[in-house]
Amino acid sequence: MRAFFFTVLALWLIAGFISALRINKDIKIASLAAFGIIATHLTYGIAFLKGLTLKDLQR
Repeated sequence: MRAFFFTVLALWLIAGFISALRINKDIKIASLAAFGIIATHLTYGIAFLKGLTLKDLQR
């Protein structure tokens, strides 16, 4: 359930970030770099939480 919550939260943050990209076209390259960093961290975070829930289920 935690992984689902954080997945929905991540999608909401990504949607907000994409809408911010449309407003700030002057710093588009920096925003895309930041988006890549954020997406990478979210991916690792979701995988980590999924691993935690799998360990909890095995116990």
